[in-house]
Formats: sequence, structure tokens, C-alpha cells
Amino acid sequence: MEAEKATYEVVRMARLLGVSRSGFYDWQARQSAGASPRQQRRAVLTEKIKRFHAASDHVYGAPRILADLRDDGEQAVVYILLATTM
Repeated sequence: MEAEKATYEVVRMARLLGVSRSGFYDWQARQSAGASPRQQRRAVLTEKIKRFHAASDHVYGAPRILADLRDDGEQAVVYILLATTM
């Protein structure tokens, strides 16, 4: 819809695609706002996890990486994020 909004009316495209006009504008606002604080935090944690895992020659598992993260000052780490990132 974003690419075609100069050619077609947003109201018509929304109706044809089965989405609300306000939903489109909400989506557009979220796209221009950038990453949320949660997404930014997750990106930082993902980089740290990858760095610690690479430093261990990809030998350490999730429990050891979690210990390394806690030693580095990270308190709240979602274990499933840790396990799926490695």
C-alpha cells in the first residue's frame, strides 16, 4: 500500500486488501518510528551472545553463556533468546 499510495486512494486499497485505513496509518507510524526499546535491547543482547559464543570457539552452551552475560552485568536475559541465538 505504501508504494501505491501515490497512484491509488488509501481508502480504496484498504477496502480491497481487507485492512482498515487506521491500521495502515498505525503501521506507517510504527515503521517511521524505528526500533522499539525492546527491539534495541534484544539486538544488543544478540550481539553479546554471538560474541561470547564465538570467544568460546562455539563450545559453550547456553548455561555458560548465561553465566558470562551475568558476569558482564546483564541481569534479565531470556533463556530461549540465548538458546536460539547460538
